[in-house]
Amino acid sequence: MEDEKMQHIQKVDSQATTILDLIQYRRLDIIRHLDNLEQKLRDDVKEKKAQLKENIVLVTTELNTKGRCVQTFLTQYEDMKRYASNHQTLLWLYKIDKDINSEIRILPSLKATQFELKFVPSNNLNTALDFGRIDALSTPLNIRFDKTNQVQIPTEIQTVVDIDNISLKERDRGKAIEVLDFLPNDTYIVRDGKQLYQFSTSGKLLNEYGMLWKPQHAIHIDDQNIVVLFGNAYKICIFNMAANVMKTVINCITNDVKSNIVFNDNNLFYIASAYMGNEIKIINILDRSILSHDCRIVFKTAHISKYNDMQIYYSHGRKVICCDMKGNTIWENTDPLLIKPTGICCDSNGIVYVVDVETELLFGFSPDGQRVKVLLDKSAGLKSPYSVVIGSNKNQLIINGNKERYQYDIVWQI
Repeated sequence: MEDEKMQHIQKVDSQATTILDLIQYRRLDIIRHLDNLEQKLRDDVKEKKAQLKENIVLVTTELNTKGRCVQTFLTQYEDMKRYASNHQTLLWLYKIDKDINSEIRILPSLKATQFELKFVPSNNLNTALDFGRIDALSTPLNIRFDKTNQVQIPTEIQTVVDIDNISLKERDRGKAIEVLDFLPNDTYIVRDGKQLYQFSTSGKLLNEYGMLWKPQHAIHIDDQNIVVLFGNAYKICIFNMAANVMKTVINCITNDVKSNIVFNDNNLFYIASAYMGNEIKIINILDRSILSHDCRIVFKTAHISKYNDMQIYYSHGRKVICCDMKGNTIWENTDPLLIKPTGICCDSNGIVYVVDVETELLFGFSPDGQRVKVLLDKSAGLKSPYSVVIGSNKNQLIINGNKERYQYDIVWQI
């Protein structure tokens, strides 16, 4: 019991540290927001000032013009009045006199025009009484006693797959090698130059595979075969690890792959840059046919997942967005803690994992994208994380950083 008590205390201490970090990030976000509002007001001042100056020029010009016209009319009126010889001329003089008086009446209103810049402060700040709250939750375990006072813990508990059930336990960290994919036999593939390496999850080097070209991506399609994409060589190859030989080579005009590769029903899916934007490539490994269609989304990197009949997850600015294979947005999240999200991946339950290279945090997003949980905070010590990879058994996760590689076990809490 003492050990459990200490574990709970340590957990609460860690959560408090995380919350304090999040408060700082929220403060920075509020400051950025206030800076933006101030800049909008400053821009508005410049615009309104220019408007008033333009109005002053127009009114002054109109005033001078009407003044000259009235003076001219008065001179002509006096001349006509002096030389009028019949009743008709007098009637016309009466009409001119009426028009002159009308113009003269306008002049004072033009002269009285006031020009003023005025600041009307918003009262919205009065309603912003807080920026959130802190909850202290104590959830009792469902334990009961039978007639003999023996503890009875329910054996059948329905697990809800959600971000609230996830915690990460560090397994290993080491040299910054780029892990591309997990293999079904509890190993993973690493890229380094023109070489691919197979490591055990304990970090032991098992095999080394020399490639003809520099690999850009690699994924497994079964226990023995992996698909390797050589972007600069415009080729996709099926490589048999047991025989250490390339079985199939498919030529493809792709030199800028912007997503992971997904293997589904004998087809390879990935996103590549095209002349007019981005496009989705679909390659059938049986007949080697290649299909392409436009993808109406803008991003730097993206992740394709087989969850819910193939979906794309990508970051754009400070947003994390999910869309279908045609580029239609399904959901997007603009959580204020997101500063520069980079690496994205999704597991079979629809949980989306995102690393932020700026804040050096790992986030978990619910399948509908509406809720976010910080899975790894500052105390995890992530250094410049740029990608995240989920294990084939969905119980392991590796974060690639510029300085280190971080490996975690995903623990589902009941």
